Amino acid sequence: GMVRKKNKKHNQSRQLATSSLANKMQSKSLILIETELQELIR
Repeated sequence: GMVRKKNKKHNQSRQLATSSLANKMQSKSLILIETELQELIR
């Protein structure tokens, strides 16, 4: 029973890490898109 609890917690933290990484990548790509748009406008 203890091992299962531990695994559940580990999975949750892994999901959090993955989602935060996805958010970082999303904001990074948004910044890239904005700079590319400005390059096009110029």
